[in-house]
Amino acid sequence: MAIKRNKTTEIGEGSKSGDDIRAIVLDKFDSDDKNSSADLMPKSGGTVTYASMASKAAEQDKKQMSPTQSPSPSNSKTFIITDRVGDIFDAPDGAVIIHACNCMGSWAAGIAAAFKQRYPKAFAKYALHCKQNTPNSLWGTALLIPPMETKGPRHYVGCLFTSRRYGRGKDSPAQILAKTGPAMEDLVEMMRKPTAKDTITEIRICQINSGLFSVPWEKSKAIIEELEIGDGDLPKEIIVYTQPTG
Repeated sequence: MAIKRNKTTEIGEGSKSGDDIRAIVLDKFDSDDKNSSADLMPKSGGTVTYASMASKAAEQDKKQMSPTQSPSPSNSKTFIITDRVGDIFDAPDGAVIIHACNCMGSWAAGIAAAFKQRYPKAFAKYALHCKQNTPNSLWGTALLIPPMETKGPRHYVGCLFTSRRYGRGKDSPAQILAKTGPAMEDLVEMMRKPTAKDTITEIRICQINSGLFSVPWEKSKAIIEELEIGDGDLPKEIIVYTQPTG
């Protein structure tokens, strides 16, 4: 089968025409190199044609034409995850501060206790939300509490209901991870429709599930890395905060 001649295609500083491609293909086909010959042999009794080989060479040329490559669609739809050491609460107005919660209305220990101390009115709203719903109905959902404190920065509090209970009654790591994705998706949807006048300026999260819920942080992080941004004007970055050591 004859190879159709193409117009010259620019590739970097040089160029290749249809004749050049055919010459390259013929050189490869006639080579005595055993490895090259093996690559050219048909598989499962198939037939090697010059046309198919030229097509592959042309396709390779096309891939080399652009010096830069666009990000894959999946990467362009996901959040950028940034690790930072510092005070998660030292955030600007309009920031969303996220942590994982139980469904029993308790912020009694761990970083949840720090949330309770910092945002007492937000805690009251969270506790009421738990009282008005059952643990099973809340499990795998989220609650976005708008800025409620009268003093200090105006922060949203994002609650992820990843475990129904706490202490010895907490769910297993596998169960907690299974509910982390749906809870994060629910929260992202809520952040697209803020319940207060404040524009969301930043998204901060602690190493969720890794404290009293005993789930390795890397497993929760992997779920967050797959989270899609979707439509809206949300910040494209989620900043993961850890406390300084020493």
